[in-house]
Amino acid sequence: MLQTVRPAIALSPDGTRLVYSAGPSSVTTQLYVRAMDGLEAQPIPGTEGGTTPFFSPDGQWVGFSAGGKLKKILLSGGAPVTLAGDVAPAGVIGASWSSQGMIAFAPRGNGPILQVSDSGGNPQPLTRLEKGEASDVLPLFLPGSKALLFLYSIALTPTSSSATLAAQSLRTDERRDLLQVRGPTNLSNCHVSTPSMAGTAAPESTSRWGSKGTAIRFRDTLTRLTFEGNANVDPLWTPDGRKIVFKGNQSRLFWQPADGSGPAEDLTKRELYSNNVPGSFSPDGQVLVFMGNNPTFDLYTLPLRDGNPQPFLATPSNETAPRFSPDGHFIAYASDESGRFEIYVRPYPGPGGKWQISTEGGT
Repeated sequence: MLQTVRPAIALSPDGTRLVYSAGPSSVTTQLYVRAMDGLEAQPIPGTEGGTTPFFSPDGQWVGFSAGGKLKKILLSGGAPVTLAGDVAPAGVIGASWSSQGMIAFAPRGNGPILQVSDSGGNPQPLTRLEKGEASDVLPLFLPGSKALLFLYSIALTPTSSSATLAAQSLRTDERRDLLQVRGPTNLSNCHVSTPSMAGTAAPESTSRWGSKGTAIRFRDTLTRLTFEGNANVDPLWTPDGRKIVFKGNQSRLFWQPADGSGPAEDLTKRELYSNNVPGSFSPDGQVLVFMGNNPTFDLYTLPLRDGNPQPFLATPSNETAPRFSPDGHFIAYASDESGRFEIYVRPYPGPGGKWQISTEGGT
């Protein structure tokens, strides 16, 4: 049973290991670690009762909450170290480890986010509840550890109508609201997410985050960028943050300078399949992987140097949501070949077999 009341999964900074909290019940849990290039997970001794795992910046340590205490443990082995005792009797809702040696965490219940040294000590408030606020949760240090992202709500209940994503400067303590998240405050229903820690969110649920922190929200206005047909959807940033790829007229794929300095360019030069959706770029930005309906959803790669798409995976099943690995050697995707959608990984450009990553459904 994967624990989902609190953040239950942590990916190492280099993307090679996954740590998660699981157990036969919500009461009996433990942390497990699994290499991303393997299928077997191993329990981490000393983490019994652990929830809400989070990695140190160097990926050597994992922090977690257990028995009302905040702890850390070396992944290479050893006994757990208590960082703060009796600070979270009901657990924590999110924690983050900064490159400056501080850990931010949100005790479950009403209150601010706290911080403690990664060598241990007496936790101190990091955020301050404004008038009418009930709780600050889900802290995340931004790159460089100069600012903190977090959610705050007026009432921390399953029926809360909204929460607000805010950023706080760690130098001046100045806080700025970024956008309001409609719906319940739990993470599974939060409409703001990113595969990269860099960037600033646009105020729409279909937004993408700029790879170099391009400000969108801070302009305090929305400016139309694309004009290709009646529907321009599924935007995707290029790795260098200079262009945005999108699906435009007749399901063709276009890209355009993100600053609006030039017109859209047809990447495919011709009509391809129906409902083409860009997935992700290779790390060097030279290859785009996308899905197209022909007649089921299949995966294609588009080398930008010649604009000629090539089939990557075409089967009678539906393959969707392709994503390149950080090293560009693999593509992850969702497929319903088993009768329900699961997550798989294949080597790129191939040949090679596939590895099934999820076992209880995945999208």
